[in-house]
Amino acid sequence: IDTSPRDISPQELGLLKDLAALVNEQLELRLLASIDGLTGALRRKTFLNMCERELLLGRRGKTPSSCLMIDADHFKAINDQYGHDVGDQVLKALVDTFKAGLRATDIVGRLGGEEFGIFLPSTDLAGCVEVAERLRGMVESLEITTANLSVTVSIGAAEAAATGEDILGLLHRADTALL
Repeated sequence: IDTSPRDISPQELGLLKDLAALVNEQLELRLLASIDGLTGALRRKTFLNMCERELLLGRRGKTPSSCLMIDADHFKAINDQYGHDVGDQVLKALVDTFKAGLRATDIVGRLGGEEFGIFLPSTDLAGCVEVAERLRGMVESLEITTANLSVTVSIGAAEAAATGEDILGLLHRADTALL
C-alpha cells in the first residue's frame, strides 16, 4: 500500500489472489458460525454482541431501544406428538414469520431451543408492544401443513433503561414479562 502506483508481477498478482481467496473463506466461515443453521436467525453469542453494540449506539444518540423475548408455546409437546422434523419446521416457520414482520434494522436471534430474542433499535416500549402484537397475530395465522398444526407464542417486551443496563439485563426483563 502506497500513494504511488507500482507495477506488479504475475507471481505477485497470483499471491494476492490466493490471499483474497483465503480472506473470503474466513469471512464465509465466520458468517456460518454466527447464523443458526436451522432457522437462519443469529446464534446467541452473535445476537448478544450485535445487540450490545446497538444498545450503546442508541444511548449515545439518546434514542430508545427495546427487545422482545419469544417462546414457542408447548414446543416439547409438538416434538413429542409430531416428531422433531415437524418441530424443526415450526422453528424455521417462526423465524421466517418474525423476519417478514420486522424492519431490516431489527435483529433476530435464537437464544435457546425454542426461545428467540428480537432487538428493536429506535423503538420505545409502546412501539415494541405493537410489534409483539403484530408478530403474535402473524404466528397465529401460520399453519404447519405437514402436520395440520397451529402454533402460538408467548412474548415479553422491555425497553432499555437510559443508562447502565446491558443486553442481558434487558433480555431478562423481557423474559420476566413473557405472557
